[in-house]
Amino acid sequence: MAVPGRIRALLGVLAAAAVALPASAAAQTDVVVWSGERLPDGELTGVRVLPNGSARVLAPRNRAKGTVKVVKSYSPTPGQLRAIRAAAKSALTGKNVAGTNRLDGFYTAAVVEVDGKTRALLGANALPAKLRGLADAVFTSLPPAGTAAARARAMLRRVRVRMRAASLPDTASCAPGQEATRIAREVSLKQAAALGMVRLQSKGLYDDDGMAVTVNFKDVPLPTMVRMDIELVSDIHDVEVAVENVVESRLAGLKIESGPLAGQPVNFDLNVHRRLPTEPPRPCWHQLNVSEDRNLRQYLKHDEPDPIAGELSVYGRSSWTHEALHIAGLRDRYDEYFMVGKSGLKLPLNTAGGLGEFITAKLGEAGVGYPVAFLTARPQPGWEGDIMADSRNGKVSDADLKELALLGQDRINVHAEPGEILVSKDGQKQNLANGEAFDLTVTRDGPPAHRDGMYVYCVDHARGTPFEGAAFDVLGPAAELGDPAMSALARVLDVVARRRKATLGSVPGAQGAVWRVTDDTSPDLSQDPDARSILEEAGIEPDPFKQKFNAPHYGNPNGGSPDTGAITPSSVVGPPALGPTLPRVARPRPRLSRVAVSPRRMRRARRVLVALRITLAVGAGDRITVTLERAAGRRFRRVRRLAKRRVGDGQTTLPLLLRGLKPGSYRVRVKGSRGRARLASFRVL
Repeated sequence: MAVPGRIRALLGVLAAAAVALPASAAAQTDVVVWSGERLPDGELTGVRVLPNGSARVLAPRNRAKGTVKVVKSYSPTPGQLRAIRAAAKSALTGKNVAGTNRLDGFYTAAVVEVDGKTRALLGANALPAKLRGLADAVFTSLPPAGTAAARARAMLRRVRVRMRAASLPDTASCAPGQEATRIAREVSLKQAAALGMVRLQSKGLYDDDGMAVTVNFKDVPLPTMVRMDIELVSDIHDVEVAVENVVESRLAGLKIESGPLAGQPVNFDLNVHRRLPTEPPRPCWHQLNVSEDRNLRQYLKHDEPDPIAGELSVYGRSSWTHEALHIAGLRDRYDEYFMVGKSGLKLPLNTAGGLGEFITAKLGEAGVGYPVAFLTARPQPGWEGDIMADSRNGKVSDADLKELALLGQDRINVHAEPGEILVSKDGQKQNLANGEAFDLTVTRDGPPAHRDGMYVYCVDHARGTPFEGAAFDVLGPAAELGDPAMSALARVLDVVARRRKATLGSVPGAQGAVWRVTDDTSPDLSQDPDARSILEEAGIEPDPFKQKFNAPHYGNPNGGSPDTGAITPSSVVGPPALGPTLPRVARPRPRLSRVAVSPRRMRRARRVLVALRITLAVGAGDRITVTLERAAGRRFRRVRRLAKRRVGDGQTTLPLLLRGLKPGSYRVRVKGSRGRARLASFRVL
């Protein structure tokens, strides 16, 4: 009986060894994958699968210092392990770098080691196919329970979502003189009329772009206004209301705190509408897809002229304002890089011009380790707590408010909301109402601005059509006239404005809905269901026999003047007392204050990467020329020009990929448009 027992024990040992054989045979397969947001305050998750088949979920311990921690250990199933090892082996060949030009967004990086061969893969807002397959295999292995595992699974969903991120919404270009983002000191249409800045002339049309508008420049001491027209591409009802409210509330009440414009308000107004994915874009409106993926990292494409395209997440409201400020023109104020090796080599995340291949080569040389593919991101010095470095909790800096005020000080924008009442100087002719938000910007040293024309609707059914060229005066917003009929008219025109689509054509049913309020007419709703729909959305009874408004039909106390003026129902409004003009602030002169390179010592190689950090005075970007020089005795001789480009204010890091450098002392010479050149030295051993 003893012999069978020993045989059973021996068989048990052999069985255990047989189970361990797959792991032993693949003992040289080691994988680490990181994926996350490209922001200092963004989420970041990693997974390492060790040669023995165990796995660990990783998270940042200190992202600014590049340190990580293990938050959970687990064991993939044999099938999952086979899939990971197969994907790792496949990742040793083929394309290993992909990237698209986006503001913010996501990154994914991985390093694999298989039978002594090591390779890194990198994606920035796009993924090479082998990295996608590897990340899919790794993140699929995560256990279903646990906070850390759930967060890592979220990264998998983000990776999958990003494969469609290249499909940006279409945009439609701006007509000459129009902008999707407008930064200027702003006057209302009625203020402009009272100041003698504007002239309104009928084109002899209504329910059409029937009013020509001309604006002359006048320096007015009014707040700077940043206006953005944004169209969301979504079938989510009222998402446009949520975006507008969140961003405007976070940017409310901002004032410049120091300098000659101290106390000057800088206001923000977003005009956010929504269209269905099947509808065309409005001309000269920024276009943003809206995703319902909880883990989407929002981004903008910034290599195209106005208007901008991008993508928001309905769950990313804490970063909506950061993205809106990008649309307004503000830049990121953080640096991001991989730290490699004990020397602390910093590799800026950049996939252009061969840099991605160089970075992945260096990551591969460093081998598989917890922090090797970990993207360090930190605010630039002096920008800690700024919203462009901390999207969730940061504030708009005084420097950025000054920049916006500077951009707007030589521009005056005349603005009208839908529902502005325009009164004919001829009492026998129709008065009109503006049917959409209207902006016209004039510059200090430029010619008068002209737009032909403003979209208007008739508000006097029984009066004649105005003659072409007839002048009009401005009564003001219907909602502010204190009459129930005019308040109802304002609601109707708000609905009409929301229904304006990509073209400048008429909104079906709009004129009938207006006359229902202004003249108690009864449109044949069986023939005009669009008018009924507009009225119902505005909360108005379509049947005039059930509700009469008896709306006022205004005369013009300024009818004898040939000029456009501001009026009340009974008097002419004089120019407002706005106080003294504001000081005109000179733009800071470009000043190159410092340059530095990293690393300062490196071994000779076919290619070396130098990270050049350029510091300019805040508020003054400049065009710079970068030249490489090599020591020849006691002098330096030019080797080649490396770059000529415009850089923003504050700090900018330029990755320079240098080829064929012989051992010796080198320096980078950086020259701006004024002042002396700045030098930064390094040595090739």
